[in-house]
Amino acid sequence: MIETHGEQDPGALRDRIDAGSHELVALARQAVAGAASLDLAPGQIELLMGQAQGGYGPAHLVNWLRYQCGRSGEAKAWETSGLAALIIADIDTLRQSAEAIAESLTWADAEQRHEQAWLALVRRYLAYFARAYRIVWARDSKGGTTNET
Repeated sequence: MIETHGEQDPGALRDRIDAGSHELVALARQAVAGAASLDLAPGQIELLMGQAQGGYGPAHLVNWLRYQCGRSGEAKAWETSGLAALIIADIDTLRQSAEAIAESLTWADAEQRHEQAWLALVRRYLAYFARAYRIVWARDSKGGTTNET
């Protein structure tokens, strides 16, 4: 997914993630386009973003999304829209990209770099997802089409 080269530069991790931003945007747009519905309120996306910024890691986000699917009320839309499943699948895909990035950085702490890269990729992906969802949700609520992002 993201091009890698072996480096020891401390900024190399950020550079790798920045270089793959266009791919993260496309992945986020695909998730929004794949939604069964746009019933999820934008406030729920903001809650997800808050969880991502908490720094607990991708496994925490997956657990949080699964918990939301089991709830009733507004949070139930994570399940009915299909967005939770799409995001969880994308988080898993991003794990592979993070592994490639960590392996390309010739650091002694490659394991820690993998976790750091994975969380950074997930955060960036979710930011793009939130933007794409907000655009499509606003368009749909005004009577526009939902297949454009």
